[in-house]
Amino acid sequence: MRLELPPGMIAVSRDAWQTLLSQHIATPEFEPPVRRGQRRYGVPLGSWRLLLHDKEDRPVEVRATLLNASLAGVMLLSRRELPENIPVLLAFCDGEQEYVLTGAIVHCTSTVGGHKVGVRLRFPEAPEPQTP
Repeated sequence: MRLELPPGMIAVSRDAWQTLLSQHIATPEFEPPVRRGQRRYGVPLGSWRLLLHDKEDRPVEVRATLLNASLAGVMLLSRRELPENIPVLLAFCDGEQEYVLTGAIVHCTSTVGGHKVGVRLRFPEAPEPQTP
């Protein structure tokens, strides 16, 4: 199953995501801590829209709140349980600018107030350099 980006939207690149994260954290070093492969950061990018397809392949939009983010993924809180191992588009705003990330849901865990949804990010491939 493949999701299409909304018209006029471009998926955020890995470099753009790193720049965006570094603008919102006090210490922008991305060193891994001992326990995890990527350090997680609390980032004030609150409300997100998740765009995915349900079991009947119908498009679904789910609202969620960002709990934390790393270079490789995000953890969101959703009121709805979501299926694992499916592609998802993540739309969010930073000020007036809207961004879209692509990824896949890797886990959905029940918690107080909803479900913690872990998404591994997938970044668009960098274009091949053109040779004259």
